[in-house]
Amino acid sequence: MKNLMNLSLLTITLFLFTTQISMAQNYGRQNDLAYKAGQVELQAGIGLLSTFVSMSAKTKTPPVSVVLNYRVKDFFSVGAYFGYASTGYRENAKDIDGNSVKGNDFKLRNKFYLTGLRLQAHYSQGQVDFYGGAMLGYNFSRIDTNSDEEIQRAEGILIEEGSLVTFSGYIGLKFITESKLGFYGEIGYGASLVTIGLTYRI
Repeated sequence: MKNLMNLSLLTITLFLFTTQISMAQNYGRQNDLAYKAGQVELQAGIGLLSTFVSMSAKTKTPPVSVVLNYRVKDFFSVGAYFGYASTGYRENAKDIDGNSVKGNDFKLRNKFYLTGLRLQAHYSQGQVDFYGGAMLGYNFSRIDTNSDEEIQRAEGILIEEGSLVTFSGYIGLKFITESKLGFYGEIGYGASLVTIGLTYRI
């Protein structure tokens, strides 16, 4: 009977010891994944809804963006943003009777760039990070066309190459894995109105 009690006590002790080690390992793993001050993250995304899609314009280069974030506090970070997208428009040339004429089509391509400084507030739980913020940005367009004659363009097609200081807001959701590689989705003004992509904690 005494040997049985000793064996039971030993079994319980080993079980508790193993459980404690397992809990400590899980706690350490979760602690490593937690979002904390001092962390640097690199995000790369692709847009699902281009900021510049109108009429019969077509996407030439899908909206892409790169963001570098530095977490100043557990709940606050600053970041640098760069985005690019290009769209194109083409219209068949027509004669006086409205018939298509080959070799004299009107072509236009808009290359859009956006760079900015972002301030973000965070609400994090474990591997999930919900964030929102504002961006002070500077965007500029470079337009290539084979004709500057307004008479050759379709109604509503304007050529206004230039730059603009912008202020915008956004919200997003992020999930980080044990490999420090994560996924994110974001809604707000940028190279795209909706962006999904990968994030990596450096």
